[in-house]
Amino acid sequence: MKNKRIPALVLLGAAVTGLLGGTAGAAEAPAAIQLRLNDTAALKNGQPVILETPPELKGDTTMVPLRFVSESLGAAVEWDGTARTITLKQDGRIIRLTIDRPEAEVDGQPAALEQPAFIRSGTTLVPLRFVAEQLHQDVAYDAATKTITLTPAAGQGTPPALPPEKKPTYPPPRDTPAAEPVRQKLETPTVDNLTVDPNAGKVRTVMMFTSSGMKVEVHSIVSDKKDHVYVLHNDKNNGGIIGYGEFSILKYDTAVPGPSMSLVRSFDQKFSFTYKDQQGTNRKFDYGSFIPTGLHYSEGTGKLYVMGESIDTDYPRILTYEVYPEVKLVAVSPDKGTNYHTGRNFFAASADGGIYYTDLYHQSYYSAGAEGASTFIGSTPTDTSSEMVSLEQEGQHYVLDKNTKSVYKAGPKGFELQGRVELEKIKGMAASGGYFYATDGAKVYQINLKGEASIYVTLDKLTYNKGFYNPQTKQYEELYRTEPGKLTAIDEANRFTVDEAGSIYLFDNVNQILRRINVYP
Repeated sequence: MKNKRIPALVLLGAAVTGLLGGTAGAAEAPAAIQLRLNDTAALKNGQPVILETPPELKGDTTMVPLRFVSESLGAAVEWDGTARTITLKQDGRIIRLTIDRPEAEVDGQPAALEQPAFIRSGTTLVPLRFVAEQLHQDVAYDAATKTITLTPAAGQGTPPALPPEKKPTYPPPRDTPAAEPVRQKLETPTVDNLTVDPNAGKVRTVMMFTSSGMKVEVHSIVSDKKDHVYVLHNDKNNGGIIGYGEFSILKYDTAVPGPSMSLVRSFDQKFSFTYKDQQGTNRKFDYGSFIPTGLHYSEGTGKLYVMGESIDTDYPRILTYEVYPEVKLVAVSPDKGTNYHTGRNFFAASADGGIYYTDLYHQSYYSAGAEGASTFIGSTPTDTSSEMVSLEQEGQHYVLDKNTKSVYKAGPKGFELQGRVELEKIKGMAASGGYFYATDGAKVYQINLKGEASIYVTLDKLTYNKGFYNPQTKQYEELYRTEPGKLTAIDEANRFTVDEAGSIYLFDNVNQILRRINVYP
């Protein structure tokens, strides 16, 4: 029988204690591997090793560096960069994991994962319990030192060392310092059409941008680490909240063929809840009083959030919900009354449960705790007309501010200036993979955490692929009798995001389609 998972960490098989820098019991076999949570120091068959990326918790699952674990346990590893798939081979068994996919394959049979494999700073991390089971290991955890010890399961013996000719040669992950390979950008970036304007050409589609045939508004667009792009869309001509229109969250899946987007979430009764007013009377907050203004994806939690405004004058003005995988209220501002431009605020959620956000109209910065209750941290370093976007790097949150053109570290002590951005103007912003991206309309710039900017894409140097891109066939299929026009600008009217591969996704409001700029091959 498989052992059950212990909250906050996994524990499999017989317990074998062993601390980094300590000794195991005299009657016990030496451990093949010893690691410590959030620590790059490790032991491999008793020899010290420095990991490039430490083990970490994701949810309540321990994620460990794949290459270090597999090499130490005698498993051969193959990497398919196109499919982003890792194959482990040991004693005739074949195990396959795909980056960001929640299902693995063992000898051709599907196997569910507690958490999918992902790449952190060039190193692939995988769920410990799954890999340990498949490679015949018992795992013990010492809570006092946060040390993980792997030893061969009963009857398995000590894992053999890999002969030199069988050592893995695939690029990620790495466990010893190595020069980061320089990716070569396309000399001429290309533009793909991903969706179809329902009113154009002869391709008919069930695309849900609008059923009325009128043009719609896209308030926000974000990408996750699972090949999905999410759009907050508003059809003002199709009912919904009186005076505001019908809102919905749509998803473009880069692995699903067809020029359409699927519905992720409508705003319905799931967004309603009961609360006590200042007199202690139970009142209902109706979902029709919530106006969504911006989407936020957290790389730390792997969840999608939406921030918006309350038009219920008896309830605080800013609300933030988790919307995927479930609907849950996670943050409520203490301020009531006017709060325009809520979509310009930043929102950040950490794997440890920490939540931070701004109310720029009131120049306030908050943390959120249980049931969304907010605590004032301090004032924002910018004025009420600004806009902020955030990213997470090694558990820290960083913010790019539009008006001050500055990068800040945002945490429990407020904002700490990291650097200034030398750009004349910023019209739109995004964040992904440890970088900020800003546009002045004609160019997109990549900005590091020190505020140093470099040209990422120039609009007048793009080439345009004809037809719409089918991700299943990787072919361009007939789209319009007349091809859509070129991109005139990337700005507030054409919201954009950047995915993990460095591609820019934007909703082209002029042509009413989702487009992708391919920056890398």
